[in-house]
Amino acid sequence: MEKDRNARIIAIVALVLAVAGVSIGFAVLSTNLTIEPIDASVKANDDLFTVYFSNKDSEYSTGEVTPTLSESDDPEFTGNTITIEDKSTTLSGIGGTFTEPGQTITYTLGVSNLSKLRAYLNEVIFENVDGTDSKVKCESVNTNGNGLDEGSLKTACDAIKVSIIFDNNRVFTSNAKGTCVEAIPAKTNQPGMKKVIVKITYDDNAIPTTGDFKATFGKIKLIYQTESTSIC
Repeated sequence: MEKDRNARIIAIVALVLAVAGVSIGFAVLSTNLTIEPIDASVKANDDLFTVYFSNKDSEYSTGEVTPTLSESDDPEFTGNTITIEDKSTTLSGIGGTFTEPGQTITYTLGVSNLSKLRAYLNEVIFENVDGTDSKVKCESVNTNGNGLDEGSLKTACDAIKVSIIFDNNRVFTSNAKGTCVEAIPAKTNQPGMKKVIVKITYDDNAIPTTGDFKATFGKIKLIYQTESTSIC
């Protein structure tokens, strides 16, 4: 019995030592797995940033925009109705016919942000009329022999002004960077919207002309970007 008992003790001790030996063996073995640095490039998709004109300032919409005219009894004082197409980034046809100083033609429309990024108006650019070094070009219209001489035409031309108005208080009549105009919100359930007003004014202090003339303005560009450059 004693021999058997000793044998069992030896076996148990030997088993324990054997297990301990295996455990130590696993503990000193190791393998390193390494993930090298990875270059992940993201290319911006121009379609992700979409800002368009709208014929309404409350929602993205297309169709006609009829200008508001200042009070006048003259039926020849008119403003052109323009049409905004789908996904339009250009307005054309804005203008009209003035008959006396003090008259204004006003277009109220919207700028719509259909993207998931905020849109910042960072620059307003009043370009020269094509082929000239001037923001506005005037031509005398000889109606019934009533043309304007060069001096009278220049005086009359200087009295016609165009302004772009945002938020009902930010007025631009010349080039501007860092506009400090509040950003157009990103699209959520509905597109982000911003009201913009285009106003053409015949200065009420202008000297009435004795003949007809036509004023043509250069392009006006509104530069929207995803980051603001304004310091306000």
